[in-house]
Amino acid sequence: KVAHNASCSSTDEYYERRMLKSHLSPSINQLGSLQWELVGCSMIVFFLIYVSIFKGVKTAGKAIWFTALVPYGVLIILLLRSLTLDGIFEGLKYYVAPSFTRLSEYSVWQAAAVQIFFSLGPGFGVLLSYASFSNTHDNVSSTALIASLVNCCTSLLYGTVVFAGLGYLSHRLRSDVRQFTESNMGLVFVVYPEILTSIRGAPFFSILFFIMLLTLGLDSVFAGAESIYTAISDEFPMLARRPRLSRACVVLVPFLASIPTLTHGGKYIVHFMDFFGTSPSIMFVVLCELIATVWLYGIDRFSSDVETMTGHKPSIYWRITCRYVAPLILLILYVCSFIQFDSQEFSSFGEGNTAFKVSIAGWTISAISTLPIPIYACWWLLF
Repeated sequence: KVAHNASCSSTDEYYERRMLKSHLSPSINQLGSLQWELVGCSMIVFFLIYVSIFKGVKTAGKAIWFTALVPYGVLIILLLRSLTLDGIFEGLKYYVAPSFTRLSEYSVWQAAAVQIFFSLGPGFGVLLSYASFSNTHDNVSSTALIASLVNCCTSLLYGTVVFAGLGYLSHRLRSDVRQFTESNMGLVFVVYPEILTSIRGAPFFSILFFIMLLTLGLDSVFAGAESIYTAISDEFPMLARRPRLSRACVVLVPFLASIPTLTHGGKYIVHFMDFFGTSPSIMFVVLCELIATVWLYGIDRFSSDVETMTGHKPSIYWRITCRYVAPLILLILYVCSFIQFDSQEFSSFGEGNTAFKVSIAGWTISAISTLPIPIYACWWLLF
């Protein structure tokens, strides 16, 4: 039995005790049993991913039109609805007000870098695999610039919608906006749904909001799944003879790997993988890509290739940035991820030295995920 010593909102209680049932798992050492409702939902999601990619870029391209455009429509509708609410300017003020003192903190720069990696996709292989299907003479520099600008504007739009809602919620509850600015999944699954339940037309806007979350998730995952298949089929051409079966296996493996996250203690696994599975590893991968491209392959040869494709060489700004500035920044961020690491961040995983053991396991997994790069490079050079 669990003692109830603290009050919480109805949305928080529903999320933690009804959906996750996290109260049945005291630590990462006791994950509890599977939640078959979540397993069923996960199966549906992975089936939708397979349907989106089973014919390759043909079906993926059609799916992208839906999964990429629907969120913009939903965001605009939610923004227009937010503008009619009271107290939104408090949230927007908190959103745009600069805090220059935070710029001295490593965690801020790390969070910004990881956000860019996730939103733009460098280092995950998605851009490389999709680029292999594009026209050779596409203007890649313009495409990269447009994609970056659209990504920036999208982030600003999403932030405006969220913080307008947070301003309304803080006004209604007569509390500080900072109270609701969580850095975990609670902002998406607890705070914002609570905002939606308190406005007129709550069912309609709630449905729109969760459709947006579903399409955003699908858009991210099936692009990654297709990139994995592209890389494997290029290396092992025999898999390309049975593409649908191969893609099914690509989708099945992550589904099986996600099963521990569907237990009562699944949120601990998600938190664990969110840090160790992405932050240090993706910085190392992107750093290796930069070194291989501009130092080993050569910035001059790379610039000539860009000129052949687009008709003009990259400017001196891009050459200096790619060769010196970007690798240096990534190296600093990667090294600082070890220096600034605090195992107490994972103290919620359990008591005693559990947090320390989790940290060791996490860094081991992070190292294993990046080791194939130097190992394959040495094998390729030697054999």
